[in-house]
Amino acid sequence: MDNLGSRLSALRNKTKSRLPGAVNFAYGMLVVMAMSRAPIVQIWTRILPTGGGNDLNKNGQEALIFLINIPCLMLVAPHLKKFKKLWVWTPATLLIVLFIMLFLSTTWSTLPGRTLWDITGISLSILGAIYLAFTNTIRRFVSLIFAGTSIVVLLCYWSVIRKWGSATHIESGFWRGVFENRNSLAPQAALLLLAGSFLIATVITEKKLRWSLVILLPITFVAFLTLYETHSSSSVVGLTLGLLTFLAYLLCRLFQKWKALNVSLVGTYFALSVETTLLVIGIVSYLESSRISSEFGRSGGFSGRIPIWNAGIVGITERPYLGWGWSTAWLTDGFRSTLPSALLVQAWSHSIWIEFGLALGFLGLTLSIVWFMWSYFQTLKNSISTQGGAWLVMFPCLFLVVSLMESMNYDFHELFALLVATFVISQKEDFKSENSPGV
Repeated sequence: MDNLGSRLSALRNKTKSRLPGAVNFAYGMLVVMAMSRAPIVQIWTRILPTGGGNDLNKNGQEALIFLINIPCLMLVAPHLKKFKKLWVWTPATLLIVLFIMLFLSTTWSTLPGRTLWDITGISLSILGAIYLAFTNTIRRFVSLIFAGTSIVVLLCYWSVIRKWGSATHIESGFWRGVFENRNSLAPQAALLLLAGSFLIATVITEKKLRWSLVILLPITFVAFLTLYETHSSSSVVGLTLGLLTFLAYLLCRLFQKWKALNVSLVGTYFALSVETTLLVIGIVSYLESSRISSEFGRSGGFSGRIPIWNAGIVGITERPYLGWGWSTAWLTDGFRSTLPSALLVQAWSHSIWIEFGLALGFLGLTLSIVWFMWSYFQTLKNSISTQGGAWLVMFPCLFLVVSLMESMNYDFHELFALLVATFVISQKEDFKSENSPGV
């Protein structure tokens, strides 16, 4: 009896010790899932299929997402002091300044209510992602992304199999699942494919938790199939670019160990090389947009995005100092009055960087670009000696390509928030190791 009692006591203590971690994981998975919007929208529309009109429905959906993220305000606060050095004279300083200005832009925004609502939404998403970065190792962080995004992609897969409404395009047959268009679903599938591949590689290289392959392999395959069936090119290009960067990362790590070179020096050269290459690729892609579009079977100018970008740039020059306010330019008569008739159906710039410029003028555009380049430079530099370096070098490439093609005002909060969290993780000293194992 004493032996049985001691075993039960040990089991209770073990359960109690693991319970906080399980609760943290479950909440983190919920936060990641909510960032994508799709499951929340589906739940809402099925409970209230006609209730209150489109505006009320959208506001209700956003309010529910806000409620899920609000606890992060309290949960992340205790960690800010511990990681204070992450926020002082670092890329995070620029991000904080940028978002303070976005909130202040409600005072001169052409639609202040929309600006405040949308910027609050993306800010809460970022806080939720930062909470996940502070409270998890990078591999657990990627596991949370995998778990939360699995729900989204599997829901989309189920909607296609069950032939829900507009889950597939009637004429072209491409998948969009529970999203409004395929370019919203494709980044979700690409994110799940990247997270699944990272975790599979980790399990294989470390020879631990091999039972998890039973879960990882089929879900990752569904992500691959879903991405393929969206017929969307930008996410595929982002993953390809990330894979090439990862191969360069592996070569640098091998070269550093072979020659026993200084890790910081190798990391600096690696970061400079990657960012210079990405800049050259970007310039060439813009100049040769028609030829590249034809290679992917798309209409000229990246499926008509070049004229939209050009109109956005003109809008920035019209208000170069303060901008139009976040998410409002394309809905403002003063901006729309100068648009060609073919662009009057557009509601955003199809590029988050142009959206920053429209929101805050050239200062907003400059701050956002410098923040990304500085953050990615430090992340690339640290990746040589950081556990999980593969995720650190690949995910920003996926984000970069998608962010150039989409605005991220509504459907893409998740990618931007997770990018901020990835940059935060790369700066945390307790994740750095001169001889870090795995990928």
